[in-house]
Amino acid sequence: MNLTTIRNDVQNGKFAPIYLLYGDEPFFIDQAVSVIDEHVLTEAERGFNQAVFYGADIEGQKLNEVCARLPMMATRSYVLVKEAQDIPAESIAHLLDYMLKPNPQTVLVLAWKRKIDKRREFYTKGVKKSEHLCILESKAIKDYKLEEWLANYAQSVGFRLDNKSVSLLAEFLGNDLSTIHQAFEKLKLVLPENAHIDADIIEQYIGISKEYNNFELKDALGNRDTERVMRILSYYRGNHKALYLPLILATIYNHMVVLYQLKMISSPTVHDVKAIANIHAFPVQQSILRQVSSYSLPELSRVLMLLSSYEPKAKGIGVRNSPTKSIELLTEFCMIVVNPSLLAASKNLSVARTA
Repeated sequence: MNLTTIRNDVQNGKFAPIYLLYGDEPFFIDQAVSVIDEHVLTEAERGFNQAVFYGADIEGQKLNEVCARLPMMATRSYVLVKEAQDIPAESIAHLLDYMLKPNPQTVLVLAWKRKIDKRREFYTKGVKKSEHLCILESKAIKDYKLEEWLANYAQSVGFRLDNKSVSLLAEFLGNDLSTIHQAFEKLKLVLPENAHIDADIIEQYIGISKEYNNFELKDALGNRDTERVMRILSYYRGNHKALYLPLILATIYNHMVVLYQLKMISSPTVHDVKAIANIHAFPVQQSILRQVSSYSLPELSRVLMLLSSYEPKAKGIGVRNSPTKSIELLTEFCMIVVNPSLLAASKNLSVARTA
């Protein structure tokens, strides 16, 4: 089951007896709860037919008892359990019985903001055996898929984004989907439907710099423009909120792969850029072609190898003693890339730093 299906069903008055919304991405869980909550009861029906609990506050058979009640002057009752992953083990045992034989006049929503351990009884004796569950697994968006998701989400809420704007938002907001949602809600207040969002609008209303971002950093590295790289790093140093290192490194990696593939072609053209990078804007195609000459093929290979060693560092893996700050890692990486002699020695540097 996905969020769109749940939305369509409840808008048409079709409700499941039990909704299990679980996973490590709270945004989709919150969205599903909001959609169900909006349609399950009218305002007049809520007074006698709605109950909201936090999982940790549920004792014994309390939840079962509430769910077993008949609705008053309404077609259904509505019970929402927030932070359902905190329901005590004793109450989980009682909940298992209810999951197998629920009250058809009650809509129970379990907002379980954690992955479910499929080895435990809640799954083996409840989730797996119940025929009355509508299940939504809310998975976190992978870093490499964030820009694609963001572009699709913008379209779904009535906005159009160009590639640069998508990169700007992804870099600044990271994969905090709730923050992304709030940013678009803010834009809805000031922009007409189907508006085109460019870097100027993002800078004006969301506060993201159009000059200092990962989109500009990858181009500065592509051109080996040391001065520009240093200006962007200086901006990041004073604006930690704009620095989401895993996404920045992923953006640089994708860009360097494009340069590597173009470098393997004897005389690359803008048509090659379009085919390899799926970029249609002619000025951007020309810019990428100019960057190809900044590196030799062995150098680009070293950059890609270096990126593969920095990715786990950015996630805190393989860093001994105190964790290395993101800006220090990024500065170190950029200085190696723009300096040919350091890049030539990068293999030894990488081994030394992770040994």
